[in-house]
Amino acid sequence: MLAPLMRELLAAEEPVLAEHGLTMWGYAVLSTLDRTAFRTQAALAEAINADKTRIIRTLDELQDDGYLERRPDPDDRRVRLLAITDKGREVKNAVQAQ
Repeated sequence: MLAPLMRELLAAEEPVLAEHGLTMWGYAVLSTLDRTAFRTQAALAEAINADKTRIIRTLDELQDDGYLERRPDPDDRRVRLLAITDKGREVKNAVQAQ
């Protein structure tokens, strides 16, 4: 019963997201990063129930669009920390306003 409802909700949201140049995964990433401090890619993937390799393309696109930034982790130079930018917050808020 919930699956058809979820499909309808997602179908209704996709045009709004597309209008702002986002995918559902991109929106999930921005929303999660906006609620928390810097996150690793692994922690973010766990928070949104995605495989960490699955979201690499989404993270690259969001970074290219200026919606998120990756910073080196001062405690582990192999790790990058993710943070939403002001521009990313603006687009996320614009989607929520619709």
